[in-house]
Amino acid sequence: MSNKPNPYRLRSSRHPGDAFTNGRRAVYLLKEVFGYEFDEVARIVQKSEPNCRQLLSRARHHITPRARPRFKSVGGSTATAGGRRF
Repeated sequence: MSNKPNPYRLRSSRHPGDAFTNGRRAVYLLKEVFGYEFDEVARIVQKSEPNCRQLLSRARHHITPRARPRFKSVGGSTATAGGRRF
């Protein structure tokens, strides 16, 4: 067997900080994008309806913009500071 990577194998785009597990991603896509009802989603992903509701809630919470900025700006707006330099 060769040690060469298989170009046809799907690679996971997940990294340790990724909050979208496969379950969350599947439930979110089936419910929000494709419009399935919770009973159908639960049957497809083989989880209970309450579990699917919780997974969807966590997925929505993850993608909802946070109320506070992720990083503090040092010395004012960086956009203004960058604009003055150029």
